[in-house]
Amino acid sequence: MTLGRRALLVIFPVVLLSNLAVGLGVYSTQKRLIEDSEATRFETRMDSLATAFGSELEFTRNLVFAMISGGAARSYLREPNAEFQIAGIGVKLQDGIAFFSGSRDRLVSFAIIAPGGDVAYYFENGEDPFSEIRPEQLALANAIRAAGRSTSDDYLEAADGALVVHSQLLDKTTFEAPIATQRDAAYVLQAAVRPAGFAAARQEIEADYGTRVKVAPSTAPTASADATATRDLTSGLVLSGSMPDAYLDGRLRRLALILAGGSAALSLLSIAILLWLIRRNVTGPIVALEREVKEVIEGRRETLAALRQGGEIGGLARNIKSLHDKTLDALHGVQRMYWTDPLTGISNRPHFNRVAEQWVDAMRQGEGDLALLFVDLDNFKQVNDTYGHAAGDAVLKAFSAQAGALIRQRCDRGEEALLARLAGDEFAILYRTGADEASVLAGEIVALFAKGLQVQASTYPVSASIGVAVAPDCADGLDELISCADAAMYGAKAAGRNRYCVAPAPRYAVAV
Repeated sequence: MTLGRRALLVIFPVVLLSNLAVGLGVYSTQKRLIEDSEATRFETRMDSLATAFGSELEFTRNLVFAMISGGAARSYLREPNAEFQIAGIGVKLQDGIAFFSGSRDRLVSFAIIAPGGDVAYYFENGEDPFSEIRPEQLALANAIRAAGRSTSDDYLEAADGALVVHSQLLDKTTFEAPIATQRDAAYVLQAAVRPAGFAAARQEIEADYGTRVKVAPSTAPTASADATATRDLTSGLVLSGSMPDAYLDGRLRRLALILAGGSAALSLLSIAILLWLIRRNVTGPIVALEREVKEVIEGRRETLAALRQGGEIGGLARNIKSLHDKTLDALHGVQRMYWTDPLTGISNRPHFNRVAEQWVDAMRQGEGDLALLFVDLDNFKQVNDTYGHAAGDAVLKAFSAQAGALIRQRCDRGEEALLARLAGDEFAILYRTGADEASVLAGEIVALFAKGLQVQASTYPVSASIGVAVAPDCADGLDELISCADAAMYGAKAAGRNRYCVAPAPRYAVAV
């Protein structure tokens, strides 16, 4: 059995049981929090629902009070002229009800029921101008006389929708609550409103919790027997509802699934980390292998003694040499990429600087002269702006290829030279030779632009201004050599461009 498998057999049950215990603890705590939170939330929503009902009930009470205190209902009942009672006072009643109701989207009705149970007046602000009072409303009006009460607040589940109803028994003469002997001769003033906001909130609670929210008389046995939340709406009505166990079970089931998934993921992550740490920190043969690998990297040995071992350590040792060789190859490849200009494929500034430092050191040690040709392409910006960046890139590639061919000819003869792109349209050539050979190379490069630069089937109006500086004639260090070549290049530009200029000394230059 491998070391990794042995470690897994030890780690897996420990980590799994630990995370399971933590998960159970978290579940127990969260379960109590969810139960308390949901109970509070349900109670709050029931409070809001009771408040919404109270607002609707208060509206009906205020409407009846307004009809009584405003005198419109009194005038209607006492008017002896039936035609004026309907066409005059009845219309005023309608206007008052409509004004008090506000929006026509809210169904409001007002009725006056005579002692015999007949409807003396009825108005409803609905779409049907011929609407009649509902039988349930008449039943409430008759019930208030029989119950011995002067007012009544009710909730009707009518066929066309629920209604909140307020009824008030009044003596026609005094317009106050009738005495006991006058109850049969009293009128009932009744206001009703369709509680749209209450109904919507009630439906939302029922849909969210999958339960039934009831509005029932407080004397009904089902009003609060099984309810977890009850609210007194008025002296005779109770709002009741229950949060079913199935709702909480669903929440807790989701919590259990989340914790189970989290525990499993955490267990796997913990096991992976522990295995990695163990494999990383195994002592003994691993330490010996590390020491031998270090000796191979430092070049003090060619082979690994650990190759004779079996198992995972032996396999690692057998592969380390191959990995080392491939790493070196990859490093060389990265180094070449780092030293190569991605557009032209020639050396870039970092490679130029490295080689220049080495060749300047060799020049100082008396290993021959070193020439620097600083090349700047004239009119390149105009070509780039006129023909586009693709054409500009093609010009840079073409020049690099043609100048590179001239460099390779010299390298094939055993001479040392390097072509590099420094930036944009600026190039540099390091040439380990004297001023004469450097001037010949500069002339050949200028000749490439005799009729513009040929790029495949196109010719572009660019030329080259070249500054030539040779060390140690005009410079002793790299920075001074670059400065001399740069000054000579600007001398070539000043002399008319498309030419080279040799700087034999730091203080003056000669254009050719």
